[in-house]
Amino acid sequence: MNQKGNMVDEQDDVHGVILSQLSEDICVVPLKGFKMDLSANRNFNKLFFKIGCNCGTAGLLSVEIAVDKTMEDINKALPALVSRIEAQARSFSRMNCEAHKMLRLGKVKNNEKETS
Repeated sequence: MNQKGNMVDEQDDVHGVILSQLSEDICVVPLKGFKMDLSANRNFNKLFFKIGCNCGTAGLLSVEIAVDKTMEDINKALPALVSRIEAQARSFSRMNCEAHKMLRLGKVKNNEKETS
């Protein structure tokens, strides 16, 4: 995601490389062009993926990649990037629909407060 090429094309490439390496039981959709700047470090780009549940809840998964990384660097780090997305996806999938509902409503389990 360095300045050598078109950022959108490189994001598409990285999304594709990550998707190609995910386990067969992981079903996520890349969110190309989706930008949400929640990183405290401006030297990173976030890549986002969507995961869904039959109850209608969608989860947002992401990985951060330093802006100065080349595709060669990204390929070297690919096992860690894939592992991070898979862990997030499995965590979401392990939640039951009641937990998903609480997420949608902004409620925190074992806490009386709402985080809306």
